[in-house]
Amino acid sequence: MDMGNLTRRNFVIGTAAAAFAMRFQSGLAAPRLSLDTASEAERAEKSNAWLEISTKVFKANIVMLRTYLNEVAADGKKVKICVVMKADAYGHGIAMLLPVIYELNQGYIKAGIEPPLCIGFTGNEEARVIREYEALRSADDRKSMGMPIRLVRLRTATLDEIKEGRRVAADPKKENYDIEELIGNQALAVEVNKLGSEANPIRIHIGLNAGGMSRNGFELTTRSGVVVEEVKKELQGIAGDLKNLKVVGLMTHFPVESRTDDKAGLNLFKTQVKIIDDDPAFSAWKQADRHVANSFATMNVKETHLNMVRVGGALYGDVDDVDYVRTAGGTATAHFERAMTFKSKVASINFYRQGSTVSYGRTRLLTRDSRLANIPVGYSDGYRRDFTNLAYVLIKGHRVPVMGRVTMNTIMVDVTDFIGGADGIVRDSEVVLFGRQGDEEITQDSLEDASDTSGAEFTTVWGQLNPRKLAADSIGTARRK
Repeated sequence: MDMGNLTRRNFVIGTAAAAFAMRFQSGLAAPRLSLDTASEAERAEKSNAWLEISTKVFKANIVMLRTYLNEVAADGKKVKICVVMKADAYGHGIAMLLPVIYELNQGYIKAGIEPPLCIGFTGNEEARVIREYEALRSADDRKSMGMPIRLVRLRTATLDEIKEGRRVAADPKKENYDIEELIGNQALAVEVNKLGSEANPIRIHIGLNAGGMSRNGFELTTRSGVVVEEVKKELQGIAGDLKNLKVVGLMTHFPVESRTDDKAGLNLFKTQVKIIDDDPAFSAWKQADRHVANSFATMNVKETHLNMVRVGGALYGDVDDVDYVRTAGGTATAHFERAMTFKSKVASINFYRQGSTVSYGRTRLLTRDSRLANIPVGYSDGYRRDFTNLAYVLIKGHRVPVMGRVTMNTIMVDVTDFIGGADGIVRDSEVVLFGRQGDEEITQDSLEDASDTSGAEFTTVWGQLNPRKLAADSIGTARRK
């Protein structure tokens, strides 16, 4: 922070950010996760703000995606789905959603007609919770549900993370997390190779920078497709010399949501994969999965499906542009729905006269005598200061505006027009900050427009800062570990 320009606003925001970071610096790369969803639900019942997660919606979104992939598949080819659950399932809570994944896998395996789902993740905490959930299942359940499920890490891990995932020098009696690691660098490949053995190789996905993300991938060719011989030799070295690694995937990632850009990245990926496939040095890689498609590419550029897609945002209802797929055999459309609702309650309702100003900075002047509802939620709960005087909330199905600045723990909303009567707003009325209430909805687009950021940034932060519980329409019940 620039001490020469230390305004009260900068100090408050900087202090809050530091507190947020310190809250999770407990020796882990991410907040410690838990399978005890029942205790979290109990906290939600008593909290000033909470999230409601619909497993029914999450399941329906996956089934809809499966239907869509089947409809557009060439020659009946079955495309695998890697359900992306990074950042604790985009803030929705892996522990709450895992039963859906295994229930679907059980049905697919029993029918023998669908490739089972796999899970894409990033942090070891996510892998730990998944493996602990599996360990609690019976032997029959583990077999019928396809356990252990494939875990594909979707970012480059530190060597310490990879060691922990292998349980190297930790507790040899415990089963390792059996993680498929992402490798986009020869030096890391050499070090990871030391952690495996020929009898028990570490499965890896080779990242290629064809998409142009410049983050996790080998630069096998120039953007015009000319081979970079030095990089090709590095890959040949991995294939020929690193016997403790097994390549199970070739992948890239797209940096923008653009059909034109994605198609260009796909074409370069195919060029690079052909170089690999045509070289006998890579013969062991021919059976590796080829995957490039994120949610946008999956729904908008069907050529990117290859034999596996990595879909995250769409499965939680985070979709842009094309947000539906055709139902099987018909002309009706079905929308991906939101799986998360962010809620609070009215703490009090106060009367303020015309001419009063609201909250810090006097940014809102009351132009009439008003009834303002005090909502006990603020930027310490992840409800951003950017929403000041721009956002709306829903109370009793009424859309009411945020008045004045969003503070650390409180926002004020104008309920003047909705006092009294059967639908009147009163103390303890439920407040929806994000999601649907009745026929109204606070949409992701409206909050993104107010803050110039992405919906995934909202939900991941909300999931860290607020307790969650299952929505009333959810499949299954909360569990204690």
